[in-house]
Amino acid sequence: MEASGKNTKLASSKQEEEFKLRRRIADGSQDPDDYSKLGDLLIDAGRYEDAVALYQRALNLPLTNLQKARVSTELGWIFYEVGPQEEALKLAQSVIAFLSPEQESPEVLAYRGASQSLIAHCVWSSDAKSGEEAARLALSWLKRLMIEAPDFEEMAAAYYDAARLQNLLGNATEALVLCEKCLQYQLRERERLSCLSIYGEALRQEGRFEEAEQTLEKIVQDVSADRGALANLYFSLGLIRRSTNRLAEARETFEKALGTLRADPYLHDDLHFLIQIHWNLGELYYQSEDLEKALKAFQQILAYNPEDNIDHRNALLWVGYCYQAMRDSSKALDYFREVSASPHASDTEKASARKGLAWNLGKIHYGAEEYREAAPLFEQVLGYQLDDDPDRYSTLLWLGHCYFAIGDNAKARDCYEKVTVSPHAVDLDKEAAREALSNVPQHSGKTLH
Repeated sequence: MEASGKNTKLASSKQEEEFKLRRRIADGSQDPDDYSKLGDLLIDAGRYEDAVALYQRALNLPLTNLQKARVSTELGWIFYEVGPQEEALKLAQSVIAFLSPEQESPEVLAYRGASQSLIAHCVWSSDAKSGEEAARLALSWLKRLMIEAPDFEEMAAAYYDAARLQNLLGNATEALVLCEKCLQYQLRERERLSCLSIYGEALRQEGRFEEAEQTLEKIVQDVSADRGALANLYFSLGLIRRSTNRLAEARETFEKALGTLRADPYLHDDLHFLIQIHWNLGELYYQSEDLEKALKAFQQILAYNPEDNIDHRNALLWVGYCYQAMRDSSKALDYFREVSASPHASDTEKASARKGLAWNLGKIHYGAEEYREAAPLFEQVLGYQLDDDPDRYSTLLWLGHCYFAIGDNAKARDCYEKVTVSPHAVDLDKEAAREALSNVPQHSGKTLH
C-alpha cells in the first residue's frame, strides 16, 4: 500500500509539472529548458511521438548555438532509441557544426562528447571501425570535461555517457567506475535506472553474472512502462542466463525482449537490436533442436540485412545448417551455394559454405546409393574438421559406410575404429561405429560388389 501511494503521488506530481510546463509554452515561452523538461516527462511516459514534435518545435526557437546543440543532442538520442537512426546521425553531425565557431567551455566539451557518443552508437552496427573512432573521440572530450570542470552541473550525464561508451568498447571495469560516480548524483528515476542498467551490463561483461542478474532483476519492475529500457534489460538478462548455461531461461528472456519491442509502435523497427535478439534466439533454438523456430529466426535476419552485409551471409549459412539438420539437403545446398558464389563472402565464409555443400551433396549421393560419388565428398568435409570436433566423427562414420558399401573393408574398418577410440566422438556415433565394425570382414582386402 505504501509503495502504491508513493507511485500515485509521483504520478500526480508529474501531471502537475507537465501542466505547468505546457501552460508556459502555450503562453509563448522561448526557454529551451521548458521544452527539455516537458520532453523528459513525455519520454518517461513513453510518449515518444509527442516528445519528438516538442523538440522539433524547440529547434524553431531563436536559439544560441549552444542551445541548438543541446536540443539537437536530446532529440538525436530519442531518434536513436525509437528511430529513424538516420535522423539521429544527422542531428549529431549538426551539433558539431553548431559548436565549431564556439570557444571551448564546459558546455562545449559536454555537447561535443554527447554528439560524438551519439555518432558512435549510430554507426557502430554498420561500421565498427568508425564507431570505435567516434567513441574514443567522445571519451576524449568527456575526460577533458571531468578534469577541467569537475563541478560542471551536468556532470552526471557526462559520467553516464562515458560509462555507456566504455561498455560499447568492452571496457567493463572503466564502465563500472563511471556508473558508480554517476549514481552519487541526485538523478531522476529514469536516469538512475538507465545508469543501473549500464552497471548491470558491465558486471555481465566482467563475468560477475550473479551480481549482474540481481542488479537487473531489481529494476525490471520499475521500468515496466518504459518498453525500450525493459527490452534492453530482458536482452541483458538473456545474455547472462545464456552465459551461465541456463538455456531454457535464456530463450524465454530473449522472447520477452522481442515481444516487448514488437508491442511498442516506436521500437519495433530498431533493426540492430532486433537482429541481436534474433541471433541469440536462432542459436538457442538450434541448440535445443527446435529447428522450425531457428529457421524463422535466421530467415528474419536475412530480411533485415542487405546481401553485402556480413550478418546476411552468416544467416544464409545458418539457414543452410537448419535445413541440413532437418535433413532437407536440397534446400540446404541452395543457401550454401549462395554464400559460395557471393562476391562479398570472406575466405572463411566460403570455406564454411564449401563444407556445407560437400556434406549435403555427399548425403544426396549416399541416399541415391551412389557411394563412390559420396565418399570423396565426405573426405572433403573431413578436411575442414579438426580432431576435437565431434562432427568429424559423424563424418567418418558416413565415410566408413560408403567404403563398406563399395567393398573397401580396410578403409571402412579404419574409419569405424577412429570413431570408437576418439575421446571427442559422441556416444551415439561410437555405438553405431562398433555395430558397423561387427559387420566388416576381418580381412583387409576389398570385396567387389
